[in-house]
Amino acid sequence: MDQTENIRELLLAAQKKAVEQVARVYDQIPLSKAFLRDAVRRYVFSRYLLDEDDYAGSDLNEITEYSLAKSMKISKELVKEFDIARSCAGSSSAIAKKVLLFMAIQRDFDVYLPTESTGRIKTIDDLSDLIWNGIMLKPVFVYPQAG
Repeated sequence: MDQTENIRELLLAAQKKAVEQVARVYDQIPLSKAFLRDAVRRYVFSRYLLDEDDYAGSDLNEITEYSLAKSMKISKELVKEFDIARSCAGSSSAIAKKVLLFMAIQRDFDVYLPTESTGRIKTIDDLSDLIWNGIMLKPVFVYPQAG
């Protein structure tokens, strides 16, 4: 198997793991915030191609930078140093990666993450709380009673 095929398989496996976390959330009745936080953490780590043992913290910026460092095979410090050279749009690689994560979350969890709120997300718990609010705002279909 060539390198391109290996990368493709890795990405597909990561996507499958992330989608499994979403399914766990929607299969959990009743859903608790603790359960959601665990699933969101696993989801983020899957999307970022990280193992949960890779990073113990919950700071989303740190996790994002760690993911960039791991994928580029350089130190986190070098990511910060060289990521100062921002794109012409004014965003760093870490910001772009988080925006893509938020877009995937909106699609996969079928929730809306308000732009003004995503800028305040600092931790996995903050992200989970925002997803929780989105899930709780969704209408619930109640089956009519028989008889």
